[in-house]
This record gives sequence, structure tokens and C-alpha cells, in this order.
Amino acid sequence: MRLITFPRQRGWSNQFVMSALRMLPGNAEPRIATALGATLAAFCRKPGQLPESLPLKEALACPDCGAALPFEEQALKCPACSYRAPNEGGVFNLLSTALKAELYPGARPDTLDFSKPGHEEGLLEGFFDLEGDFGNKYRWIGGQAKARLKRVRTGPQMLRVQGYAPYVAKVELRANGAALGSWKLDRPGLFILEAPVAEAPEYIVDILASPTFAEPGDGARTLSVNLSLLRLQPPEA
Repeated sequence: MRLITFPRQRGWSNQFVMSALRMLPGNAEPRIATALGATLAAFCRKPGQLPESLPLKEALACPDCGAALPFEEQALKCPACSYRAPNEGGVFNLLSTALKAELYPGARPDTLDFSKPGHEEGLLEGFFDLEGDFGNKYRWIGGQAKARLKRVRTGPQMLRVQGYAPYVAKVELRANGAALGSWKLDRPGLFILEAPVAEAPEYIVDILASPTFAEPGDGARTLSVNLSLLRLQPPEA
């Protein structure tokens, strides 16, 4: 397996951190990805060769029902169930339907993934323009931001917030006016915050962060942390 990272490089502060970490001994790329956040690309394949007695048209199995999955250039369609995997840029995604729904939910009211179009509908106030590269998009906030999430799943729900803090920071979360928790981020870098929410059909989520700062040459923006994902999800087992 080969791994490649594409760290965030925009802004003078990110460039400074990258330069400083490259001065340390050893491979700097993992340190840079940990400090700044990065898109991760991986290339892997199973060892060995496909036996001649097992041609490609008989080598695939439906991830939902296990039936043989005939190979076609445009899409893989299971003859035994409704499973379908289209050819997307020469790649067939053979995750099960359930895993696809979790890992690639698309536009859903319980998930605001800033790397995907449509998340703007859930942003209410306090978010700046979208920044970052494909697969690694984010928005800065100032001292406070507000978003809307709507319940899709039944049962207990957790609020998950993913972001990046350039400095030591404090982040507080509220849902429908109720405090969910306050976290002190004791080091710069990526963070994930999770907290249970009360039963409700939808949630107005407030994110409060401090301290705020202004970068030279960045206009009148006052920044604190940036966010890349807000999501409702079942509690982990």
C-alpha cells in the first residue's frame, strides 16, 4: 500500500507551520498532515494474480446478497437484488448499500459536509466563505456560528463536529438552546467533538469559540476555528 497526503497550504500561518516541521529530522509529511489536516490518498492491491479459471466476469460478488455480479463496462448490476454500482471515472464502488449510505450520504439534512454541495442550506449565520481543496473543504467562523440539522434516523442521537484550531482554543456547543458541553483544545490541530442531544425533530446548533484573532491582510475577518463537518449520528457501540 502507498499513502500520499495533501496538506492544507493556504495562508501564511499554514506555510509557516509546514516550513518549521520540515526542519525536524525524519519524515515531515505525517507531522504536517497531523498539524494542519490533509486529504489522504491510498493505493493498494491484493497480492497475486487472478486465476485463469476464474475470469473477471465471475470473480465479483454482490456486497448486499452475495450473488455473482456480472461485469459490465458502464455499471455492475446484481441479477438477484437491486444493488447497482456505476462506473465513476473508471472506478466501481463495491461497498454495501448500508456502508455507502453511511460513508457517502450525499445531501442529507442530518449531515453538513462542507466538501459536498448542498451543505449551505443548513448554515444560518457566522460562517465565512468556503475554502480548501476537493475532499478537504472547510469554513472559518468567528466567535459564534449557527447551523440547522434535521433528524433522519430514529433512536438516540449524537452531535459530531469536526474542525481545525490553529491555536489553543475553547469550543462550546449548544443545541436548541441547551448546553451540550465545553471543550478546551490544548493544542493546535484537528479536533472532533461529540455530545448526545435530546429528542427533537430538528436542532439549531450554536458553536461558540474563543479566542478570536485576525490575520494581517485578511480584511476585516475575525477568526477562531474552522469547521468541516456537522452531523447527527447514533452513539457508537
